[in-house]
Amino acid sequence: AGRVFGIQTLTRAFSDPATRTTELPKGESLAEQTGLREWPSTYEGRSVLFVIVESFGSHKSPEIRAWLAAQLADKQIHDIYDIRETTIRFKGATTDGELRFLCGLIGRYNALSGSLKENCLPARFASAGWATHGFHGFSGQMFDRRAWWPDIGIQKMHFAEDLLGSDAPRCGAAFRGACDTRLVRSLVPILSEPRQFVYLLTLNTHIPIEKTSVPEDLGLLCVRAQTGPTPCQHVAALGAFFRELRQTLLVISTPPAVVVVGDHAPPLSNRKDRDLFSDQHVPVHVLTPRLSANSQ
Repeated sequence: AGRVFGIQTLTRAFSDPATRTTELPKGESLAEQTGLREWPSTYEGRSVLFVIVESFGSHKSPEIRAWLAAQLADKQIHDIYDIRETTIRFKGATTDGELRFLCGLIGRYNALSGSLKENCLPARFASAGWATHGFHGFSGQMFDRRAWWPDIGIQKMHFAEDLLGSDAPRCGAAFRGACDTRLVRSLVPILSEPRQFVYLLTLNTHIPIEKTSVPEDLGLLCVRAQTGPTPCQHVAALGAFFRELRQTLLVISTPPAVVVVGDHAPPLSNRKDRDLFSDQHVPVHVLTPRLSANSQ
C-alpha cells in the first residue's frame, strides 16, 4: 500500500484499553431507527451495502444538502428505490462512528466483549447465514482494523495491502490509498449475488483532501451559502463519490438495499469552515429496493 506514516502512533493514540465499551441508550442506534436488524430476512434474495463515508457531515445549507442528495439519487434511482433521508447523532472520530453505526456501541474497538459483539450488524448477518465483507482503501494496520473487524462479524476483509497492485492508482491527500470510486465499482460482482453483506468504509474525503474541481452549479450554491473554497471542494469530492455509487447501483440487476452514513463532521482547520456543518448530527440515506420492480 506504499509508505504509511505514523500508523502505529495514531493507532495507539485512539486505543486506550481502559475505556469501557457500552451500548447506546435504547432507541439511539442506527439499526433501531432504520429497522436494519430485520434486513437479513427482509432481503433474503438480495445483498446489502452499508457505507460509512469519511467526513460526510451535515451542511447547514438546505440547498447544499439537496445538491449532495441529488448526486446519489436521481430519477433512475428513485424509480428503483424508496429513499429515506434523515440524520443521526455522532460523537468522536471514525472508529467511534464504526462502532456506533455498525454495532450501536459507545467506546473503543479494543474493549469489545463477546455479548456486545453479537449485536453488530455484520455478526447478525453472519449468524443468519450471509457472507460478510469489509472494504477500506487504507492499511488494515490503521486502528488495528485487521484485528477487530472479524470480532464484529466481518468474514472477508479487503484493505490497501490487498487492493493495491503495483500499477493501481492512489487517491487522497494526507492518507493515500485505494481510490473510492474504483473500489465501489469493484463491488458489483459481490453485490449481484444474494445474501452478501458488504461494508465499505471510504477514505478519499479524509481532510485534507486532494484538490477537487467544483461543478458550476455547486459553486453557485457555495457562494450563496458563504461556503469557502476548502469546504466547497470537500462537498464536491463527496458528490463525485456519490455519483459513482449511484452509477454502480444502476448496473446491478437485483438492486441491493443500501445505507449511507457519515462518520463525523469534516474536521476543517478553520473555525468558520467547521461551523458550516452540524457538530452533533451526520446525514443518513437509506435506499430500500422497490420489491415490485423485480422479484426478490
